[in-house]
Amino acid sequence: MTTYKRILLAVDLRVTHDVYTISRAIDLAKESKASLNIIHVMEPIYAYGSVQGQTMVDLEKKIAEDARKAFQDLASGYDISADKLLLEIGAPKTVIVEVAKKLNVDLIIVGAHSKHGLQALLGSTADGVISQAHCDVLTVRTVE
Repeated sequence: MTTYKRILLAVDLRVTHDVYTISRAIDLAKESKASLNIIHVMEPIYAYGSVQGQTMVDLEKKIAEDARKAFQDLASGYDISADKLLLEIGAPKTVIVEVAKKLNVDLIIVGAHSKHGLQALLGSTADGVISQAHCDVLTVRTVE
């Protein structure tokens, strides 16, 4: 069995999915004596004419604050230190892979939670991470 040293778990802040994937990732990290970082990637907000500049900045700040709080609340039940929580903005599948390379992780864990076909089963983020990753990727089947 492969032993991992650095694991990156991607969460989408849907509690019913994330609770299970976090538990699985923590168990695997303990078994392997690996470090565990958790990432959530917020997609950028695109405005099309009706939202003005400062309003957009305020909206993005509010969404980022809400996401940060939800992220910290989720992780607090697992005794995960704040420096292991990464909140990024961008295209999730691309950012997850970039951060994984930067952290030199040897395993990325993502949840899979859709209903039809391979991409639907894995989700577009999981599918993108699998196709772009430089390391092993573990998909954890979550319950809807």
